[in-house]
Amino acid sequence: MTKKEILRKIWVGASWLWLFYITIEFILGKADTFTTVCMFLCYAVWTLNFILSIVLKIFTKVSDYKLYKKYTEGFNYLKAVHKARYKLYFTGNNEEIESYSEEIQRYGSAMLDVGESIASKNTLTKKQNKKVHEIIEQTKQLMETTFAAN
Repeated sequence: MTKKEILRKIWVGASWLWLFYITIEFILGKADTFTTVCMFLCYAVWTLNFILSIVLKIFTKVSDYKLYKKYTEGFNYLKAVHKARYKLYFTGNNEEIESYSEEIQRYGSAMLDVGESIASKNTLTKKQNKKVHEIIEQTKQLMETTFAAN
């Protein structure tokens, strides 16, 4: 630990001891007006900090879930494009096949980059993280079949 971290922990500990001391004085009826106001302000700030940290955790979980849902929707789009490209082989339209192949390569590489980023953060649940790894592997397979077909 650095000196700043050690000093911060000492300061936090001393602050909590001081707050505990003035709370005991308040309970015993020995606290003056200034000490009582300071105690209530400290508890108000602590409560606000506690509430905001809970709200931040909830917001983070919701945004992580939305990111996961968008990622799975993107993978479904990639599968749909791959399926449409496969159907185009029966029509023999090489320009559209090439266009779809480029879209799969472009979108697939973006999906791999985003998937690696999501997996490295490790903020999702185990089940969601497992699904992200499966999507990454399936995206690699879709891109390999696109390369092999061209």
